[in-house]
Amino acid sequence: MKFLFMVCCIAALLILDINGAKVIKKRKRVTTEKTPLTATEIKLPEEDEIQLLVEKEGIVANEIIGSSIDLPVQDPCLEKRCGPGRECNSTTKGKAKCVCLTTCPTEDDNRRRVCSNYNETWTSDCELYRSRCLCDEASTQCLNPLNKHLHIEYYGECRQMEPCTEEEMADFPRRMRDWLFNVMRELADRRELSPHYLQMEREAERLTSESQRSVVAAVWKWCDLDGSNDG
Repeated sequence: MKFLFMVCCIAALLILDINGAKVIKKRKRVTTEKTPLTATEIKLPEEDEIQLLVEKEGIVANEIIGSSIDLPVQDPCLEKRCGPGRECNSTTKGKAKCVCLTTCPTEDDNRRRVCSNYNETWTSDCELYRSRCLCDEASTQCLNPLNKHLHIEYYGECRQMEPCTEEEMADFPRRMRDWLFNVMRELADRRELSPHYLQMEREAERLTSESQRSVVAAVWKWCDLDGSNDG
C-alpha cells in the first residue's frame, strides 16, 4: 500500500510540473505579442526632415504626414540679387525672377538728382536705372530706345555746357593727339605697354616735333582699338 501511495504522489507531481510549464509558455507568448500603437504613440517626422525631403525629392508635404502640418514656404527671392532699377518677383512656379521696378520713391531733395551720359537730369538714380531697365526689356513704358544705354555721369543736376567756339573746334585734333600721347607716356611709365609699343614711346620721346610724337600716339591707339588686326 505504501508503495502504491508513493507512486500516486510522484505521478501527481509530474502532472503539476507539466501543466505549470504550459502556463509559463502561454504567458510568454501573451507578453511577447505586439499591441498596436495608438495615434499619439506614432512618431511623425520632424518638420526639418520633411522640408529636406521636399527640397531633394520634390515630395509634397501632405503626402508624408497628411494635411495636419503646413510647412512655411521659403521666399525664392531671399538669395536672388537684382541689379539697379530691378526687383525680384516670385513666379507661379516658385522661381525668382528679376523685373523692372514698378515705381521709385518720390524724391524732393535736389541733392538726390543725377546727370546722365546724355546730359539729362533725373530726379534720382532709381528713376534713371528703372528707365534703362524698361528700355532694355523692350517695355511699352520705354520713353526712348537710347535709354537702354543710360548711366550716371555724375551726381547732381546737369551743368549747362557752352557750345564750342570755332577756334576750339579747329584746335580739337591737336588737343586729342596731345592727350593720346600723354596717356601713352603714362602707361609706359607704369610698364603697362607691350614691349613693341614701349619701344615706340621711348623713340617718340626723343623726337623734337610735337606733331610727330602725336602721330606715334595715334598709331598706337589705332592699333590698340583694332582688336581683330584687320586694319
